[in-house]
Amino acid sequence: MNKFTNKLTIVLVILLSAYILTIIFPQPLFKYHIEYKNFKVYSNQKLDNNIYNILDNVNNKLKISKIYTDKIHYRLFICNNYTKYTYFANINHNSLGITLPLIGHIFIPNTDIKNNLTISNINSKRSLDSIIAHEATHKLLENKYGFIKSRFMTTWKEEGYCDYIAHTSTFNIQEGIKIFKNNQDNNSNEYKYFIYRLRMTYLLNVKKENLDNILNTKYDLNILDNEIKDNLDKINLINN
Repeated sequence: MNKFTNKLTIVLVILLSAYILTIIFPQPLFKYHIEYKNFKVYSNQKLDNNIYNILDNVNNKLKISKIYTDKIHYRLFICNNYTKYTYFANINHNSLGITLPLIGHIFIPNTDIKNNLTISNINSKRSLDSIIAHEATHKLLENKYGFIKSRFMTTWKEEGYCDYIAHTSTFNIQEGIKIFKNNQDNNSNEYKYFIYRLRMTYLLNVKKENLDNILNTKYDLNILDNEIKDNLDKINLINN
C-alpha cells in the first residue's frame, strides 16, 4: 500500500508540475504568434491581419486610463478551442477572457479576428478589442496598486473599471437601463457587469471622483444606485 501511495504521489507531483509549467510557459502550445508594439499574440490558428487594427484600438482605449503606462507588455493567448481554453481558465471556462494574476498572461476563448469578435464557450459575444482592453486593465490595476491590493479589490470596482476602460458591456445597454430603473431582478453575470460599469461611469464621469478615492471609499450601494437613477440622463453609456 505504501509503495502504491508513493508512486501515486510521484505521478501527481509530476502532473501538477507539468501543468504549472504550461501555465507559466504556454507559448509552445500555440503554433502562430506575432509581436506588435507592446503586445505578443499567440494563437493556434493563423492570425488575420485585422489583429493590428484591433491592437491599435486596444491601446487607444487603455490610454484613457489615468493609470496607463506604456511600460507594460501584454502576452495574449487566443485558444479557439473549448478544451484548451478550459485548461487555462478552469472554473472560468465560460468567460470571454481571463488574466492570470501575477503571471499576467491573458487568455481568450474563440475569436473571429476579421470581424473583431470574441465568442465564449456558451456563445456570449463581444468585440475582441473590448475584451483585450478589459483584461489588460486588470494588469494596469495590478501594476499600479500591487498584487495583494489588486487581488482584494471590491469586485464591482475592479470589474466596473475594466469595463469602463473597455467602453463596452456584454449586456444590452437599453435593456440594462430599463431593468435598473424598474428594479427588476436579473442575476446574470452580464447584467452584474453592466451595473458595475454603470456605477464606475457615474462616479468617474459625472461626480468626477478619482480612482484612488473610489477604491478607498466604502459606498452604500442602495444610496449610490438611487443617486445614479436620478442622474441617468447625465450618463453616456455606448459601446465602441
